[in-house]
Amino acid sequence: MATHQVELINHHDLMPGLKMISCGARPDATHDQQNHDCAIYRAEDAPAVDNAPHWADQLIPVIFKASNDSSLQDAYAEDGDGVQAGEADLCRKTRDQLMSHAELLFAAQQRLVVFILLVIGRTARFIRSDRSSTEETVDIDYYLDWEPFVNILWRIAHCSRPVLGLDPTARRLSPADPLYALMTGFAAPREGDVDHRERILHRHEVPKQPFVFQYVRKSFGESLDSNWPRYCVEVPDGDKRRQFLICKPHFRAKGLSGRGTRGYVALDCETKRFVWLKDAWRTHDLLVDREGDILQRLKEAKVPRVPTLVCHGDIDNQVTLTRHCGEDSDTNLGSNQEPGSPPSSPHHKLSSTEAIAGHHASTSKKRKFPDDEEDAGAAPPAEGPNTQSPPHVGRSRHYKHYRLVVEEVALPLSEFQSGKQLIQVVRDCVLAHFRATTDAKLLHCDISTGNLLIYPKIMRVRETDGTRKGRLRMKYTGLLADWEMAKPIDQRQPKHTGSWEFMSAALSCGLKDAEVCDEIESFYYVLLYQAVRYLQSNFDCPTVENYIIDFFDDYAYVN
Repeated sequence: MATHQVELINHHDLMPGLKMISCGARPDATHDQQNHDCAIYRAEDAPAVDNAPHWADQLIPVIFKASNDSSLQDAYAEDGDGVQAGEADLCRKTRDQLMSHAELLFAAQQRLVVFILLVIGRTARFIRSDRSSTEETVDIDYYLDWEPFVNILWRIAHCSRPVLGLDPTARRLSPADPLYALMTGFAAPREGDVDHRERILHRHEVPKQPFVFQYVRKSFGESLDSNWPRYCVEVPDGDKRRQFLICKPHFRAKGLSGRGTRGYVALDCETKRFVWLKDAWRTHDLLVDREGDILQRLKEAKVPRVPTLVCHGDIDNQVTLTRHCGEDSDTNLGSNQEPGSPPSSPHHKLSSTEAIAGHHASTSKKRKFPDDEEDAGAAPPAEGPNTQSPPHVGRSRHYKHYRLVVEEVALPLSEFQSGKQLIQVVRDCVLAHFRATTDAKLLHCDISTGNLLIYPKIMRVRETDGTRKGRLRMKYTGLLADWEMAKPIDQRQPKHTGSWEFMSAALSCGLKDAEVCDEIESFYYVLLYQAVRYLQSNFDCPTVENYIIDFFDDYAYVN
């Protein structure tokens, strides 16, 4: 069926300038048949028919379902909608597949919105996702009502790239582009690159400024994956815009809904220096400060051991639209809805033409409270232990596209080489936290392993024996990063904030507002996690694994 439809669409040129290409058959164990995935590409970008998805080039994924089973007609139906349990399971599998396709496109491309065409038997519908919600059209019987369906395909062909969800502030680079070659050139190791390992520096090892650490250039080179597209992206810098070159993200938050944070080792087109670029969808709220503004405030207060701001800003007027779903964006979970109950689904139906041409649309997973991914099929759990992260009430939130660039390209905390190094790095971050609370009056609100980083520095040290004072040493220092959730210390804090595994006992039970003592407790949990997981001990691997699961990941409902 799918092959025949693809041939008809291309043969009759129903989408001028576009091509629908098969991505290959996919087994469907549920129905003992073959499902088929295709995608719509620009004609100039259309790949050869090699049964590969080519995610970086897809404009609109197309999913063909081999079954005409009515249970698959609504991917968002649940047991409570009059659907049998088995059929609801099929619906969830279809929904998971749709979300997986959307998440892959958001990861591989610079996207604002993802459209998907779902074809089940002789019906079709269009689905639109952004970082806040997912919406779908009503079903179209393209056999009886072929004219509306063909009209939509024609409209798609005449839509601009931004209307189809591509970010106009991110220009994809072709291999013939000079910036493409520039990235390749800067990824190659250079003789003057500096070894970042801790040691006393001899005179000939002291580098001239500016220099590049070997691990930074290596990370940039590893990001130039041939399967990932290269981009030149714009970041606001006051009244002007600066350009940065990126490819594969070094970090990518999982999940479709939420901030969708991606972190890149980027190359500054202006200075030709490596920097760290964060691309995210921040909560669009007058009461929420931008991370760059917070970093500027920390700089003015002379807080040490925090990232150095280069530039930042909201990207044009790129916001998510939620169709008025869950307008109460309060992050406090103390609502009338019980924990663990099914959240309000950020899913809506549109007319087919509204979804494609008239409405711009969306849904990370860092286990952060208020923007976690949502489990729409969650049910109130039985009392007792559970090994999954706790479910939380989900509300569609309003997000705005935001980019931030800082000078430091740091190492993850797990790169420490000894227990002493670990203690020193965590100590630096605690001191940065202390200065932030006392001098800038800010509470970090997200102390976790991913936000405590290692940043090598050349420092003058004094030997304990009193000899050869003032020698230069390469030293690992701590960097307290990711201040996006920081709040004024005198402002009432949300009860649930930060990464759940490292949250204080009192906050995880919702007993109080966040305070300095809760963050100190989180520092302790980070230290404990890193020590248990990475330092040598007399425990075997299964014992360590079970301890980490029991202590950091398990939760239970009481009463």
